[in-house]
Amino acid sequence: MGGVSSHPDGGVDIASMDSAGRDFDGHSSGPRAAAELVGTTPSPQLGTQQGGEDHDCDGTRSHSRCGSPRNSVPESSARRKAWPDTGGALRIPRQITMGGGDGEDTRADDEEYQVWVSGESMGQPELIHPKRMEGCWLGVCIPLGPYLYTCYEQKAVDQNSFQTKGCLFVFYPILPYSEVWERVPGTNKFRKQHTKDIGDWSEAAKGKACSGPCFRIRLSAASGSGQVVPVESMKAQPLPIKDVGFHADGGFFLLRDADFKGRDDRSSSEPCSDLEVAKQLVARKPKRHDVCYALREKQLVSIPAVDRNEMQNGAKWSHGGGAHLIVFGNDTGHRSHNKILIALKDVDCCFGDGKVFSGVRSYDAALRKIRELDDTNQTAYFFHSSSGRLIEKPKGKKSNWVGYPNYGWLFLWADAHIAGGSDTGGGTAPKGPPTSLRDEKAMAQAPDAVSPSGRVFSFVSVSKDTFDQSGILYAIGTSFGKAPYTNPADSGKVAVHFSDDCANFYSKKGGHKTFSDEARRQAASVICANRHPGHGSSQWSRGEPGAWFTVDLLDVLLVPTHFAYRNDSAGNDPTHFALEGSNNGDAGWTLISKHSHEKWPEGKGAKHWSISGATKPFTRFRIRNEGGPKHLCCAGFELYGRVVEDEAKARKAEAKAEEEMRATKEKLQEDQRERARLAAQLESERQEFAKKEAEMREQMQEKLDGEKRKLDEEKRRYEETLAAKRREEEARKAGKSAQEKLEKFQRAKREKERAKHRAEAASLLEGARACTALVEMLCDRDDCRFATEKAHASGECAQGALEKVG
Repeated sequence: MGGVSSHPDGGVDIASMDSAGRDFDGHSSGPRAAAELVGTTPSPQLGTQQGGEDHDCDGTRSHSRCGSPRNSVPESSARRKAWPDTGGALRIPRQITMGGGDGEDTRADDEEYQVWVSGESMGQPELIHPKRMEGCWLGVCIPLGPYLYTCYEQKAVDQNSFQTKGCLFVFYPILPYSEVWERVPGTNKFRKQHTKDIGDWSEAAKGKACSGPCFRIRLSAASGSGQVVPVESMKAQPLPIKDVGFHADGGFFLLRDADFKGRDDRSSSEPCSDLEVAKQLVARKPKRHDVCYALREKQLVSIPAVDRNEMQNGAKWSHGGGAHLIVFGNDTGHRSHNKILIALKDVDCCFGDGKVFSGVRSYDAALRKIRELDDTNQTAYFFHSSSGRLIEKPKGKKSNWVGYPNYGWLFLWADAHIAGGSDTGGGTAPKGPPTSLRDEKAMAQAPDAVSPSGRVFSFVSVSKDTFDQSGILYAIGTSFGKAPYTNPADSGKVAVHFSDDCANFYSKKGGHKTFSDEARRQAASVICANRHPGHGSSQWSRGEPGAWFTVDLLDVLLVPTHFAYRNDSAGNDPTHFALEGSNNGDAGWTLISKHSHEKWPEGKGAKHWSISGATKPFTRFRIRNEGGPKHLCCAGFELYGRVVEDEAKARKAEAKAEEEMRATKEKLQEDQRERARLAAQLESERQEFAKKEAEMREQMQEKLDGEKRKLDEEKRRYEETLAAKRREEEARKAGKSAQEKLEKFQRAKREKERAKHRAEAASLLEGARACTALVEMLCDRDDCRFATEKAHASGECAQGALEKVG
C-alpha cells in the first residue's frame, strides 16, 4: 500500500492506494472521491474496489485496477487526455495509473493506462480554484451606485473556499469587515458563511463576478493567480465547521483539579459514582468541543459554552476544589511531564489573560510555541487566530467558557485520555506507572480489594524521611495492594485543599512558589508523599491566622486511630494545632485531636500521635493552625485507622443529601431575600418616581402660574398704556378744538374792536373836518390861525388813526 502521488501534468496516481481508497493522510481518493470532491457521481467507466478485491461496476471479478477487464479497454480510450480549454473555466483532469496486484499487467513497467476524467465529461461545470480569484476587488451595489460600494482583498483558504477582507463605504462612514465564502458543491457558486447569500464566480478568472445586487470587478490580480490550479491536485481540506464545537474525530480527556464554575442555569447534571462511570457516560455524549463535563462529588455536570453575546458571563475557569474536568478535544500527539497536549477548536477561556505572545500566525506556530515553553503547570493557552496571539489562561482569574465559529484554538494540558479516539493520537504516550483510570478500572473489577470493610491500618513506625507502609494514604496509593505505589495526590486518588494563603511550596532546588497551579500541585504532593522528595521540600502558609489544609480521601471512610506528621526543616514546626474530621466539608467539622506546646526535634524530623475515643468515620481530615508559629508548614502527613466500607455510601449519601438540602434551603432563603429586596427596591423606586413626578408637576404648575401672572401683568400694562394714549389723543384733540375756538373768538373780537375803532376814527375825522371848515369860515383872522392849525393837526391825526385802524 502507498499514498496518492500527483503527476506533473495534474493527474493523480492511485496505483498505491490502500484497499479502502485512502491515501496515507487518511483522505479519500480514487474516482469516487474525485467525484465527491467536485460534487458529482463517479463515471460509469470507473469501477470501485469491494471487499479488498477488484470488481467491475457490475460486480464481476477483474484483474484491472480501473474496474473493467484489461482487454476490454481499447487503446484509444486507455490513453485519453482531456486537456482543459482554460478560457475562463478549468477542466479537472485526473490520471489513473493501472498495474500491480494479483493480476498485474504483463506490459513493461513504464507502460501504463491513463484515463482522464473532467467535470465536463460528467455533465458538471468546470470548477475554478479560488486561487485564480485572488487579488484586489471592487464591489458596487447596483441600485445605490456610488453611495454603497466595497473595496477588498480576496484570498483562497482552500480549494473550496476563500476569504475577503476590506472596507464597506456607505455614503460617508467606512466600515471594515471580513467574510468567508464556501463553494456550493459541484458549482462555481459560493455561499457566504452563516448566511444564505450566494454569489456566482463563474467568470471570476476573467475578473468579474456577481452576488445578488452587487457587481464585482477585479482591480488587480494577485501574483500567481493566473496559473491554472487543478482543484483535485490538492489534498481535500474540510470546509470550516459551521456547527461550532462539533468534531467527528478526537477523544475525551481528563483534567484533574479543574472546573468551569457558575452558570448553573445552563448546566445539567446526572448521577455519576466515579470516573469509570463518567467514562461510560461521556462515551455516549455528543462529540463537541464547546461542551465540557465536571465530575463533582457524585454528579457529572454538563457545561455548555456561552456564545459571543455572553462572553463576559460564562462559567469561570477555576481550580477543581475536588472536582475534575472532562473535555472533548484533538490529541496533538505531544507529551511532556506525563501530560497530554490537546486542542479544542473555536472555544476559549475569555478574559482573565496571563502572558501574551504576539506574532503567532498559525495553529502550527502556536503548537511549536507551547512545546517550546514546555510549561505543563500553565494548563491552558488560547490561540487567537485573527490577531496572531497566543495567550496564557491561568485558573482563578474569572475567564469565561465561550465558543463561537472561526474564533481560534484552546490548548489544554490533560492528565489522561479516557474515551473515544486513540490513546496516543499520533504520538506515543510515555511509559510509566499505571494511570489512575487503569487503577480505578482494576478497583471496579475487585471492589473488595479497594476498600475492604473493617480493614484496620495500624501505625508501625515513622522516620524523618519515610512513613511506614501501613497508613491509609499509602494503601490508597497502591489501590489497596493491587498496583505499584504512586503518590495518591499526584494520581488524583485523594484531593488536597488549602486555605487562601496555604497553597505554597518551597524546595532548595526550585525556591518559593506561591499562588500557582504548580505550587498547589507540589504542596499537595509533598503532604501525601510516603517518602520525602528531598531538597528541603515543604508546603507552607504565608502567615494568615487559622491557616489549614485538608486531605480528602474521596470514597474512603476512615475511623482514625493514629496520625503522623513530618515537619519543616526550617523550624516552622506546628506547636498549636488541631486535627479535625468532616464528611461534608464546610458544613461542619468535628475535633479529633487538639495539640498545644508540641516539642519537635532539631532540624527535619517526624512525630506521631495516637487518637483515643474516636468512633465516627470521616472522609476529610483537616490540620488547622491555632497559634505560633504563624506559618503552617508540612512536609508529610499520614493517617491510620479502620476503613468503614458498608457505612461509606450511606454516610456519603446522607452527608450529600444534607448538604444538598442545606444548599437548597439556603438558595430558597436567598431567593426569598432577593425577591424581598427586589420588591422593596421596586417599591422604593416607585415611591421615588411618584415623589419626583409630584415635584415635577408642582414645578410645572408653578411655572405655568408664573407665566400666567406675567402675561396678565403685561396685558394690564398694555391696556393702561393704550388707555393713556387714548386719553392723550382725546385731550390733544380737545385742546386743538379749544384753541381753534379761542383763535376764532379772538379774531372776531379784534374785528369787532377794529370796526369800532374805525367807526370812532371816522366819526372823529368827520368832526375834525367839519370843525376845520367852520373855523375857516368863521375866522379869517390871524389870531384864529393858531386854532385853524390845531384843527388841521387834529384832522390829520384823526386821518392817521383811521388809516391805522382801517
